[in-house]
Amino acid sequence: MRRVLFLIFAFLVLFSVLGATPSREERITALGERPETSAAPRHRPMSVPVPYFEDFEGGAPGWTTLAFTHLCQWQLMTNPETIAVHPSIYGEMVELGDPRPAYLPSAYSGNTCWWYGSPESGTFIGNPFDDSPFPTPVHTGGSSYEAHGGSLTSPVFETSDLGHIMFSFWTWWEVECIDIDQFDMMFILVSKNYGVSWDTLNWLNPPFARLPGWEHWQSYSSGGYLAPAVWIRWNYFLDSEYSGHDIMIRFLFDTQDALYNGFRGWFIDDVYVAGGLQEAQLLRRAEYPNPLEIVDCRAEPNPFPLDFIIENVGGEAAEEVMLTLELPPELGISFGLPTTPLGTMPPGRVDTAHWQIEILEQPLFDTTICWGVIVTSADSLIGYRDDFEGDTSLFTGDFLFDYCDVRLAEGPDSAISGFGVAGIPSDGSEQYPPGVLSTLTSLEFDLTGWTEAFISFWYWLSVPRIDPFGWSRDGEDGFLVEYQVDGGPWRQLDEYGVGLLLPRYDAYIDGWTDNPLANRMAYCDSTGRWVEVVSQDLIGMGIFPEDSRVRVRFVFGSTSSNHRQGLFIDEFRLSTVQYPIGPYLHTFCIDVPGTRIPSAILVMPLDGTSTSCERQEIVVNAAGESYVDPSRVVIWANGETRFSLDDGNLSFNAEMGRIAAQFPIGEAWSEGWHTVRMDTCYNILGCNLEEPLVFEFLADFSPPVATLIDPPDGIFHMDVAQAVTISIEDTLTGVDNASIGVIFCGEYYGATHPAVEWNGSELVFHPELIDSGRTWLDCSEICVIAGDSPHYCPPNVDTTCFEITIVLTPPTATLITPAIDAVSSCDDQGIVIAIEDSMGVSEEGAVLIVDGVRYVSGVDPELILTNDTLFFTPPTFWEHEQIVEGALVQYYSIYHTPNVDTVEFSFIVDLRPPNVLPISPLAGELTPDGHQVVEFQIEDFPAGLDLSTFQVICDGNVVNFDDGEWTPSGDGGSFRIRPLDIGFSFRHGDTISIQVHICDMPDFCAANCTTAVWHFFIEPETSCMAKPNPFTPNDDGINDFVFFDYPRSYIRPAEMKIFSLDNIEVFSDEIQGVSSWDGIDNFGRPLRNGLYIYMIISDGRVVCNGTVLLLR
Repeated sequence: MRRVLFLIFAFLVLFSVLGATPSREERITALGERPETSAAPRHRPMSVPVPYFEDFEGGAPGWTTLAFTHLCQWQLMTNPETIAVHPSIYGEMVELGDPRPAYLPSAYSGNTCWWYGSPESGTFIGNPFDDSPFPTPVHTGGSSYEAHGGSLTSPVFETSDLGHIMFSFWTWWEVECIDIDQFDMMFILVSKNYGVSWDTLNWLNPPFARLPGWEHWQSYSSGGYLAPAVWIRWNYFLDSEYSGHDIMIRFLFDTQDALYNGFRGWFIDDVYVAGGLQEAQLLRRAEYPNPLEIVDCRAEPNPFPLDFIIENVGGEAAEEVMLTLELPPELGISFGLPTTPLGTMPPGRVDTAHWQIEILEQPLFDTTICWGVIVTSADSLIGYRDDFEGDTSLFTGDFLFDYCDVRLAEGPDSAISGFGVAGIPSDGSEQYPPGVLSTLTSLEFDLTGWTEAFISFWYWLSVPRIDPFGWSRDGEDGFLVEYQVDGGPWRQLDEYGVGLLLPRYDAYIDGWTDNPLANRMAYCDSTGRWVEVVSQDLIGMGIFPEDSRVRVRFVFGSTSSNHRQGLFIDEFRLSTVQYPIGPYLHTFCIDVPGTRIPSAILVMPLDGTSTSCERQEIVVNAAGESYVDPSRVVIWANGETRFSLDDGNLSFNAEMGRIAAQFPIGEAWSEGWHTVRMDTCYNILGCNLEEPLVFEFLADFSPPVATLIDPPDGIFHMDVAQAVTISIEDTLTGVDNASIGVIFCGEYYGATHPAVEWNGSELVFHPELIDSGRTWLDCSEICVIAGDSPHYCPPNVDTTCFEITIVLTPPTATLITPAIDAVSSCDDQGIVIAIEDSMGVSEEGAVLIVDGVRYVSGVDPELILTNDTLFFTPPTFWEHEQIVEGALVQYYSIYHTPNVDTVEFSFIVDLRPPNVLPISPLAGELTPDGHQVVEFQIEDFPAGLDLSTFQVICDGNVVNFDDGEWTPSGDGGSFRIRPLDIGFSFRHGDTISIQVHICDMPDFCAANCTTAVWHFFIEPETSCMAKPNPFTPNDDGINDFVFFDYPRSYIRPAEMKIFSLDNIEVFSDEIQGVSSWDGIDNFGRPLRNGLYIYMIISDGRVVCNGTVLLLR
């Protein structure tokens, strides 16, 4: 009741004065203003070097204590486990998590540790203490005579040379459970000015007040509510504010009041201060130029230096340290190896790996290229790891909380390793949904054989901020970590925030919210950065039983309003090592500026277009992210005419990026095609076009040309309304169809008039289709109007007139078959000619001359004229390659009007199939090459080859035309087969069959086809041989000769030499193939028994040698 009244009174006073509830920071500041905590020391404290470790077994040099009152103080205790809690306190005043009687704990290591408490009571109630507390003697929690506290201050740690400061200690504590964040405060302070002033580094009190059902006489310890306390290791990585300073540490205990102090207090042991963890700890960083610069259109420097610096700032050696460089396809190593072993790194050692990294292809646009460096060691992770890159997926998410990528629009800008993370929202949404309970759940982890287990992970959190004016630190949204053992119920890990997870939970989620996690401790404070969470030994703490199977899950809960970017998790580890040294994946990125290579876009004249302007302007748009340097733009026309700013015939519009080139007055393009090339167009970065701009355009300054086709001489025979045909041609820009017109008898007829027939190249005028009824007898002149069709500038237009004369018309003849100069494969090829006359054709008297022989229709049976068609059948068969020539020289209309024109013709006869000739190897040839290239010639005259019928079977393998190499020549060409290129080869000793099928291509009758087959041989494999050995040349018919062989003996000659053992040549012979020796010398004399040396020399080198034994 006393505390309630006190708190109500304090709240009213503060609210009336300040208008708000005082924050914890304000209360800590007030505490820090006590003379005992803020006064400068009289003498500079003792200094100690780092790394520093003190287990207090030999005393506490340099450590000092200060008590606020006489009731209680910090004491260096030996064998504290022998001191029991006073029986009048445990059982009467307080309830503890231990069975009765309750004792103080043993030191964490050895026998000695620091304790804030009183040995007389075994608690921090003080001495003396009121054993008859007001108002009743039962469950008072134990009252001191007054509020009290005290500090334990370290010596000065010489950390000014450290870039990073690591501070850790082991602690055990037990205090009251009511308003635990306001009373019995356990502060950790740090000073960087030798104790003149102190900063609050942290406090061990959990960040919440109480839960329903808790009583003020019950304990809250480092093991939890009404739970036995345990020793816990606390680690602090001091930020850059303390770098470059010597520091001091102070442990400050303050009851804040006299109530509920019958608990066992605060213990400290094994203090460690250094540049890193007490274990080995590797600090890593990379140095490389970023961003790169563009110099002469290349990113510089390239290759660029990459130094990876790694330092062991921990207290133990790191074994077998290895660096592995992982590069994307855009990068390569020009110096250094992908894997760099550093070996053992003792504490304090700094190593640097040097690489030269080359950008393999210069990007066109600004880009960021990333790569990774993996650090491993002998103490790398043993257990389970998920870096959320997708290679190892240990977790399963729900529809909101799942694997994702930091390259999404929202969330963190980077990951701890790579780009993969797990998060909510996982779809890149700007905010997470309201009112959700979402989980990310692991697979089952088998801990069989494990004696220690540590969980660690990194998180990034964006949620509504914790209310700074709340009496306790209550959050709205947040997440917590749960575990499951052997399929049992899910339990929250470090439910009471006592330090099993460091950093521990920020606050309780406000019980007044609609968050599904209300009244549960969670991480509720936005980080703005990645934060690493590392657990204590969960097997040693009894959380995970040995040889169990566990699962872990992250639980995120939100209210129905006020949402932020959410939660993201990376680098989860469940390991037998609390601080494993790797594997670390470091991702580094470099900004590579693009060359922004300019591009030239042709505006006019477009490629392949035409113009009728003599000074046609060339216009090009120069595109690109960097401005064009007009002084470095040059355009060439036909390789002769240069356009540039210096030449005065080129201009540049910087605002539009437009380049214009034009001849000055007095100069002009010539008629015809012009090739324009722009291969010099630099931007201000010194980058030229990636590819030159090349185009052609046509200059046409002449109108179309009209030519009278029918009648060619302007004379019509008999027909007064005969249609006239006029060819209109413009070989440059073509004829504009819309410009076509005819003037006849003073009237204009356009191309759409029924009397005008225009097909794009010829105009046919039909006088009989005009309305006036006029004919050539009325008007003997026809005029044609035609213009061309340039793409640029006005067309060239002209009018051409022709005179027409009417006479009686003779008959005409047209060759039907065969066509002139055609090829026929028929030995009886006939001739068909159509004869036409408006009055009719006479069937007699037509004269056809064939190869000098005269044939007359109506007389010779070979020549028949019927139905206006003349048919000729040869009296004998034609011969191969015979050229048949002839002419229809005479024919008549039915009115005996003779012809004017003759019909001449010729054709050639091809009666033989194509000729196939082997080139290499020849038929029957022996060749040594198992990959022998096969080549043969195919020819046909006069019909030529039909390559669509080409078929080859080479040693049973079908070879398509596209599989070989065809080289045209003369009347055919050669075909080359490279077996190795199409997947087969020849075996030594084989007979190779080549079969070629091909047909010719006559204009008439069926093709002549052939199938040619020939063979060649692959040289059998031979090797060095001398058999039999020994040999006995005694004329008994058994082993009288020794036979020699050597490589390539089938096709290569060689020289065989025989030497005695004293190196005297006794025999020599020119050989090829298997050869023999019967033991005689060069003079035909038998040699004595013994060992002889033989040598076979081919192509100037010894290919075989050895010895043979001669025994007669």
